[in-house]
Amino acid sequence: MRNFLGLVLWMGLYIPEDKVCIDESVVPFIGRLVFRQYIKNKSHRYGIKIFKLCAKDYYILQYNVYAGKEDVRQTNISYNTVLKLMEPYLNFGCTLYVDNWYTSVKLAEKLNREKTHLVGTLRANLKNNPENVIKKKLKKGEVIASQSNSNVVVLK
Repeated sequence: MRNFLGLVLWMGLYIPEDKVCIDESVVPFIGRLVFRQYIKNKSHRYGIKIFKLCAKDYYILQYNVYAGKEDVRQTNISYNTVLKLMEPYLNFGCTLYVDNWYTSVKLAEKLNREKTHLVGTLRANLKNNPENVIKKKLKKGEVIASQSNSNVVVLK
């Protein structure tokens, strides 16, 4: 894995140090829009949902405005969002940090093939999760892990 120092200009692309994260935010908006979102547990319930790829010090590298469901949906939205936002930053040895909405074993395997590491929490009910790790009942202080053939490690 490369150790980037600061921002490097490479072919017109700013490459962050080596750690990036993806998360969503809602821009408050109460006007009329087809893709305006309603999220009941937010302080601003109505707004425009934006997915952001960020580096340290709140620097936004890429963003994607969520405009509602697509007509043809081949895979899930979170998987497509991560790949779209990370596309220019693949194969540089970056580490991507995400929450459980984005994390899946399938995504980790795809990013691993692109020389990009994925760190995130994993929902227990997703496909391709290792059964021996997910179903194991642990006592306080115990740890269990499983590594796939594609070098993806799931730890509980």
